[in-house]
Amino acid sequence: MGKRSGRKKIMPIFAGLLIAGVFLVLFFAGQKGEPAQNPLSQKEQEEIRAIIEGGVEDSTWWGAKSKDELRAILVRYYTGPLLDQICADAWAFISKPTDWYWQAYVKKIELHRQAKDIVCAEVELALSDAVTGQIEPGKAEFNLKKTKEGWRIFTALYRWPG
Repeated sequence: MGKRSGRKKIMPIFAGLLIAGVFLVLFFAGQKGEPAQNPLSQKEQEEIRAIIEGGVEDSTWWGAKSKDELRAILVRYYTGPLLDQICADAWAFISKPTDWYWQAYVKKIELHRQAKDIVCAEVELALSDAVTGQIEPGKAEFNLKKTKEGWRIFTALYRWPG
C-alpha cells in the first residue's frame, strides 16, 4: 500500500506539470517570427530579394570552366553545407552533355523574419522551356541568414508539380 499512496502524491504534481507544459507549448506555438515592431527594412528586403532572384535566375554557372569558378559564382547566393551541395551537384551537371534547356524565374517573394539575422522566404517560381516556351509553375522555401558577406541562402526546399 505504501507504493500506491506515493503514486497519489506524484499524480497531481505530474498533472500540474503536464498542464503547465501544454500551456507553454500553446503560448509559444502562437509566436511567429519577431514582433511586428521589428520588420525588415526596405534595404534588407531589397538585398534579400536580389539574393533570391540571383540564386534562382543566374545561369552564368553553366559556363564555369572549373570547380573554383563555379563556387565563385554560387557563393554570391548560397552559404554553408547548401553551398557545398549545390556546387557538387552543379559541377556534376555541367561536366556532362545535357538536353536540359529550362530557365527558372522568380514570380513572387514573400518574406518573414524569423529572428534578427534569419529570414524565411516563400517564393513562387516558373520554369520556362527555352525550346517550346512551355511554363511550369513551382514553389520554393528559402531560409536566409545574414553573414559577413551579406544575406545568403542556407536552406532551400523546392516543390515542382508532377
